[in-house]
Amino acid sequence: MDESSPNTDIDKGFVAILDVLGFGRLSEQDQSAVASVLEHTIDRLLPMFDSMSSDTVTGRLKSTKFRMFSDTIVIAFPREPNGAVNQDMFHFISDYLGSLFCLLLDQNIPLRGAVGYCTIVEGKYGIYGKAVVDAKYEYEATSWAGIHYNLLSLT
Repeated sequence: MDESSPNTDIDKGFVAILDVLGFGRLSEQDQSAVASVLEHTIDRLLPMFDSMSSDTVTGRLKSTKFRMFSDTIVIAFPREPNGAVNQDMFHFISDYLGSLFCLLLDQNIPLRGAVGYCTIVEGKYGIYGKAVVDAKYEYEATSWAGIHYNLLSLT
């Protein structure tokens, strides 16, 4: 393994892993339409993130990181080094994910996902860390549309 890896930052924060339910069926109907709706929704949501930011979250969270692969969406909300987790931060992330959930559900695209909290490693191409693993395990334990939280690492 090459030890001269690109710069990575290790932070604590929240990671959401979201999956489009019924993606295979939706893609069989019209692949390009589904891709277009996903891309358009993300385009609509990114400016909403900026407008949703408030003084209570500014300085506590770094920039949100989006990664998409087919029907999987990964969103990282890394904390600033001195950004304490508080109720406002949790509400902000919930509102953000709720907006994505509702915008897609309005287009008949349901999501299932989970949010984990712990370490996040932001690489050049991916988002890694225990927060990702925690979200993945929570997601795999569910069987219904919605967004679940695995926040055991907060305690």
